Amino acid sequence: MDPLVALVVVALLLVGATSVGLLWKSRQGHVVSRSAPTDFDFAALGVDSKAKTTLLQFSTEFCSYCPGTRRALGSLAREVADVSFFEYDLTDDVEAARRFGITKTPTVFVIDRGRTLVARIGGAPRVVELRELLAKRGHGSTEVNQPQHHDERKRSHASG
Repeated sequence: MDPLVALVVVALLLVGATSVGLLWKSRQGHVVSRSAPTDFDFAALGVDSKAKTTLLQFSTEFCSYCPGTRRALGSLAREVADVSFFEYDLTDDVEAARRFGITKTPTVFVIDRGRTLVARIGGAPRVVELRELLAKRGHGSTEVNQPQHHDERKRSHASG
């Protein structure tokens, strides 16, 4: 093979792979609004919040973005009134991953008081977009919340 042709092929492969990677990355973490009731049994995961809005993070042991997402969502739930945060570890619960359609972690569900799925976020959420969604749902940005952070790793406990 001519070295010039090989160089062009390698360059095209690099440009193509980089383009696909950048496109994929640009689509991660965006809030995808939903507005339909679901038949999901969130209570089976330990989500028993009475808050106006609940942030439910699905995680796994091996997820590199999950600890940062946990901190960001926990902080957001403490800062914004009537918002609670729960985390569910899917590491040993493949059935829950299938039932909820989780194909990557973190995945975050935004759930209203009536247990309607309001939004779904695949990948690490963009906190600015999440704040905008909460503001649209009537959550004031300066209100201070009582700690309602729950870590559901086959157990439930409150922390703050």
